[in-house]
Amino acid sequence: MAFDYKVTRLDASQAIVGESPRWLPRQNSLIYLDIIGQEFRQYDPITGAENCWPLEQLAGCCIETSDPQKVLLAQQDCLALFDFTSEMLSPWCPFEPENLETRGNDGRVDPQGRFWISTMNMMHEPRPAVGNLYSVTANGIATQHMGGFRIPNSVAFSPTGDRMYFSDSPNRYVWQFDRDPPTGALSNQRIFFEFLPDESGIPDGASVDTDGCFWVAVAKGGARVERRRPDGTLDLVIPTPADSPTMCSFGGPNMDQLFITTLSKHIPEKDRVNHPDQGALFVVETGHQGLPEIPFPIAPE
Repeated sequence: MAFDYKVTRLDASQAIVGESPRWLPRQNSLIYLDIIGQEFRQYDPITGAENCWPLEQLAGCCIETSDPQKVLLAQQDCLALFDFTSEMLSPWCPFEPENLETRGNDGRVDPQGRFWISTMNMMHEPRPAVGNLYSVTANGIATQHMGGFRIPNSVAFSPTGDRMYFSDSPNRYVWQFDRDPPTGALSNQRIFFEFLPDESGIPDGASVDTDGCFWVAVAKGGARVERRRPDGTLDLVIPTPADSPTMCSFGGPNMDQLFITTLSKHIPEKDRVNHPDQGALFVVETGHQGLPEIPFPIAPE
């Protein structure tokens, strides 16, 4: 079921663990992270211009906010705001500050403006099941919904927000939940789809398109992006030059370009230059339109 889509490698810096690509429509650019490289990045796919800002902590997720000059980063001990004007990062609210071994991982803003963000252990392999899932409101109040995850991923919402998707990647399946949009309450947890024993990879970061279909990067040797119909059945497969795509998200002026981050951490540092596709940033013209990301509302200063 593989389709002949053209996967283009963009002229962005190679990442150790590229993650969390988000399109900023007000700036016509893409933001993303190199988690292990401890960099926050902004890339202009038209000009190829790239900015890279070093981070003092690991950060697993970055999202647009209601302030066009600020984005929110999920770090180790706090959610922090990065200001493009000052190029400064400022703590916004504490985030598992009592646990020195966890960091923010995958997350997304729901249609009602809550930031759903997961945490995971960053110190040990294999990852212990200590990760949690929270929703955070605009006033910085975090509510824990679930816990006991190793590598939580695939946070995404249906177009109306009445369903949520989520995974613990090593399980090799993705959950679907019913969700009450006004309250955010989750119910009816079930398996949306799972990989068969003869299928490679694990589910990583994901997005949803305007048809309600679920797009997921299949990492750890999966070397593909899958589109799943709302009933979980496989619709199409896009092979990727990198063997571990980490997340896919829509962007571009018409929200029909799929940006894909990847990792290179499995390759020795001195040899990464010889494997430019690993850790690269890619784009695909899909012919499908993605849901726009919801800016997280923050109070003006």
